[in-house]
Amino acid sequence: MRKTGFLIALMLWLAACTLPMGPGGAPQAGNQPAQPEPQASPTPISFDAALSLAQDASNRAEWDVALAYLDAALLAQPDSAQALRQRGLTHQSAGNLEQALADLSQAITLDPAQPAAYVSRGWLYAQRGDSAAALADLNHAIQLSPTYAQAYRNRAALQVSLGDFTAASFDLQVYLSLVPGAADAAAVQVELADLQQQASAQAGDAGLLFVDDFSDPASGWYSNGGPETQAQYVEGGYLLGHSQPNAVVWALPARLVTDTRIQATATRVGGDDDNFFGLLCRVQGTGQTGDFYAFIISSDGHFGIAKKSGSSLSLIGQEMMMRHPAIRLGSEPNVITAICAGNRLALYVNGEFVTETTDDEYALGQAGLLAGTFDIGGTQILFDDFSVHREP
Repeated sequence: MRKTGFLIALMLWLAACTLPMGPGGAPQAGNQPAQPEPQASPTPISFDAALSLAQDASNRAEWDVALAYLDAALLAQPDSAQALRQRGLTHQSAGNLEQALADLSQAITLDPAQPAAYVSRGWLYAQRGDSAAALADLNHAIQLSPTYAQAYRNRAALQVSLGDFTAASFDLQVYLSLVPGAADAAAVQVELADLQQQASAQAGDAGLLFVDDFSDPASGWYSNGGPETQAQYVEGGYLLGHSQPNAVVWALPARLVTDTRIQATATRVGGDDDNFFGLLCRVQGTGQTGDFYAFIISSDGHFGIAKKSGSSLSLIGQEMMMRHPAIRLGSEPNVITAICAGNRLALYVNGEFVTETTDDEYALGQAGLLAGTFDIGGTQILFDDFSVHREP
């Protein structure tokens, strides 16, 4: 067992004017010439130009003109997710919410990997008063693109409307960390200070900042996962797994914190006992670029505190993972608690102190979950009852 290191170009034409017609389709009599004069050729306009002209019209708030260009573009390319999304936004601006929802939903069906469409539809759902659907779309946008600043900004506004000031303040912190020079940065700072005061009052004496029992699949977790990983809501918990040896997968709920006590219950539901899993604090960056502190145990009774920097995940404060009797073996559940307070990093398992060390490189970041493999792939860990408390 190795536990010593971790290391379009299609064209379309606008219809030209024709001679006025009489009944039955014949040219009207009068001063018209006996033979119609040759008409000018229709002016060609490219698909991209139609989208650009539509955007120009939208910028002038000429919604009918913009929609006409977009309708023409979609005649040429009916399956253009970009044009559908643009038409959906135009309908939304014009107050046509049902048409907007239909276009945005079709755009997502055609291209489910475009986070901007989820942000747009999420905000539309919020306008319609469907907070659950709005939150689900914004969460999905962040999962697709963890550095999409506007998704956090919109989600913060939604959380405020729902009365969750802690979640809203976390989202605004992430927003400012992603775009510190944003035009609204000063206003966001003022809003953030007010929200943090309300969040502190909301947290109460217990200092509870965030809790998730994973009963809501739209609660917002996203991972660094790929085709070899599992990161999903399962049976009222959150399952992390990796099919490959010597690999790791983690998940984050998009909550930025500093001095905290983090806790979750973890149960091995698949794979070998020679594994590692646990909690993360102060995650820097997002997705596969994240650096962090990890508080880990294994199903065969070992423990450690590790630090990820770049591509390296290495133990700190000890040379190798060691055994501790507080860790329950095999498929027995373990309650893992991690404390990140100042430079102190401490690990508790099932209520018992296990180890602690110090490091001061990372001071602020997200909290999260982690699972990994050593020589044998297939680790599956089910997490439940995740909570984050303020640590004095």
